[in-house]
Amino acid sequence: MSANRKTVTRCQSSGKVHAQIVAGNRPADIARWFDVSRRMVYCYKKLHEETGGFDQWPSTGRPVSTCTMALVDKVKSKIEENPQENIDKIAKDQKVDKSAVSRIMRKDLGMKSRAVTKV
Repeated sequence: MSANRKTVTRCQSSGKVHAQIVAGNRPADIARWFDVSRRMVYCYKKLHEETGGFDQWPSTGRPVSTCTMALVDKVKSKIEENPQENIDKIAKDQKVDKSAVSRIMRKDLGMKSRAVTKV
């Protein structure tokens, strides 16, 4: 139960912690004042020193380049034109991998399996 309280406290007091770091107070004092861990305060302090603000660190990993909104719109229009269209054919027409089209249909368009099941 105390972990939940800490999480709520951490979220509610993050702006106050940021203000105290900018003011130059010691991390140990800030942690005691707001009842948060010193580790969290040091992480915020490091973030402030590295980025100059309290925005998130730059994201890691490969940036999304294939699944753009333009491609999502093209896939959506292809499916609206012909609901029986094959994923492989859509991928070939758009010159992208079929896993990208499948991901767009599943995650961006909220579609489920389009396989015809025989009863």
